[in-house]
Amino acid sequence: MQKTHDLPRGITLRKDGRYQASYYFNGTRKYLYDMNLDALEVKLRNVRYEIDHGIFTKPERIRLDDWFSTWMNEYKAFELKKGTIENYKRNYRLYISPYLGNCYVKEIRAEHLQKLYNDLMRAGYSYGVINLCAGILSGMFTQLMRNDIIMKNPVKLANLPKKEKRPKRRVLTDSEQQLFLKYAASSNFYSLYRLALATGLRIGELTSLTWKDIDFENESLSVTGTLKYFKDTGFYKDSPKSESGNRTVPLLPSICKMLKHVRREQNKDRLSSGAKWKPVKGLEHLVFTTKNGEPLKKRTIAYDIDHITDEINENEKDIPHFEKFSPHTLRHTFATRALENGIPPKVVQDILGHSSITMTLDLYTHVLPKTKSTEILKIANLF
Repeated sequence: MQKTHDLPRGITLRKDGRYQASYYFNGTRKYLYDMNLDALEVKLRNVRYEIDHGIFTKPERIRLDDWFSTWMNEYKAFELKKGTIENYKRNYRLYISPYLGNCYVKEIRAEHLQKLYNDLMRAGYSYGVINLCAGILSGMFTQLMRNDIIMKNPVKLANLPKKEKRPKRRVLTDSEQQLFLKYAASSNFYSLYRLALATGLRIGELTSLTWKDIDFENESLSVTGTLKYFKDTGFYKDSPKSESGNRTVPLLPSICKMLKHVRREQNKDRLSSGAKWKPVKGLEHLVFTTKNGEPLKKRTIAYDIDHITDEINENEKDIPHFEKFSPHTLRHTFATRALENGIPPKVVQDILGHSSITMTLDLYTHVLPKTKSTEILKIANLF
């Protein structure tokens, strides 16, 4: 325990072992307490910062909506990616604020949060939505504790609903992949689909590609970000999902040839459109765009895939029903084909931009049993 005469100015040691600090707000002395001296100094700095910047409110009068705004602007604005910030704001506005936004933070208890989770579950929202709401609330109340506004975090006392079993990951078979590409040939997004199946890029990575990212000489592309769209903010290019997301991906010669064709056709569209060519500022050189140069939304691609699968089912009566799939299935299909054809998992990890080999192996364990029996034959001549 630190000696009393060594304590920072304004901090004293109480008989119960807690450290005490004081501050003034509107002419009234207030106190902060903590068993840890360093933690108390952080609390005191936070309170003084909020008072100096006019964002401090009497603890008993802070409403959750007001605290969310303070928490995002003062504690998270420079810590989180832009896409994460927009996602937090959207989820708070849609799912938390209508239930609890007008409540005082000191009056919110575990049963209020439990009712929020249960109501969202009854309304049909997914575990992912509810879990994200709990994460946002936990961060907000943790900071309230650090600022000595509340004594305990009620989020920790509420129970999340049981996580639903993840549905089986959809992967196109060889024949499905070829059939899909056959029918997609007339789609405006055919080249995007081929590139997705040849590289495993996420849809946001594909739609954020610029011509500067394509290295035709070395037959590769650079993944430098992901395209995001929110109704409130529009389109913007966010940083990659993780540090490993910044990567160089090799391109097949046939894919390079295809991309050169895309570039020629895009230049024709730009010239013929004239004033109707209206790219978003800062996103003027995207590889994949609409006919008037605007970025592509993920849901537009999803609708197109649905249309293609409907067409397959309508025309191919002699095959089993072609199950619909999401754009992310193209990424899973690439990884599966790569592992099935002997590309080492470590190489697949690097191409996909996974942060660890464990993630790659966990996602694609369904491929490994099929390849093990083939791989073991490589040492057959030793026995």
